[in-house]
Amino acid sequence: MTRRIKLTITDTLAFYDPSVKDYTFDPQTAQTTTYWFALADGAIRGNEIRPEYRETLIRAIYGEHWRHGRDGSKYVILSVQPTLPTLQEESECPWVSDRAPCVVLAPDGVSREVAASEF
Repeated sequence: MTRRIKLTITDTLAFYDPSVKDYTFDPQTAQTTTYWFALADGAIRGNEIRPEYRETLIRAIYGEHWRHGRDGSKYVILSVQPTLPTLQEESECPWVSDRAPCVVLAPDGVSREVAASEF
């Protein structure tokens, strides 16, 4: 069975600062974005995403090598809020009205974005 999960992520862009030899960021510039994922039932334990699936979801959003940054910048994730809808809520297709990206994650970790009507 496939389960759908709403993932709300707050992130910001960090820039490499040679004076501190690390990436720095301003939390005031943070943005919050919502995504919907369709996951294999095994990715969910109780009402939580299993730990081994969390990084796969983040890579689906930011790309395979997101932790390494590029061109002197990288994303810093400030918070991740998963919400697992009840089966009743899921049957009402809330992702259509959310107008958020909908991503199908295959059991092998391959992800693809789909239209809300196909989700």
